[in-house]
Amino acid sequence: MNGPFRSLFVRAYAGALALSFASANAQTCPAPMAMLWMFNQFSAQTCGGEAAGLSLCNGLLFTNAPAFVATVQVGESATAELSLGGVDALPMIMVLVGPSCDEGGCVIGDPTTPISLAKVPPGEYDLLVTTSPADGAPDACGPFTLTYIGDFGVFDRIFADGFD
Repeated sequence: MNGPFRSLFVRAYAGALALSFASANAQTCPAPMAMLWMFNQFSAQTCGGEAAGLSLCNGLLFTNAPAFVATVQVGESATAELSLGGVDALPMIMVLVGPSCDEGGCVIGDPTTPISLAKVPPGEYDLLVTTSPADGAPDACGPFTLTYIGDFGVFDRIFADGFD
């Protein structure tokens, strides 16, 4: 295989491999998944993720469906915007919370509202994707795609404090 067909095959194989890796590993708040971005996108699913019943945003938000959990490092001068798509009509939300799932402030986004990292302090955060507690059925789960535009900034573990 040569030329554009080989390139297309390699991209399709890498995408399928990343998707199968994301869905095969159960991710939890104590053991979040590391995201492998492919061309500014990451696809996975919430089925098989963290069990429902998480208390987020200092107790202001409770999940009622399985959640995908990953780690996101936000550095100095971050400009990235995270967008949520490919949710197959499920009412999904994404929550950036720190310093851990059950404590700390958070930023919430949905398919129409991206999360901007421009005002998020440098730190390591948990990113959760789940069915919206207000709209979703308790066992609803499915695929999603995260996309980012911009830069995650320069991450320095020594100076990263998280939300204060």
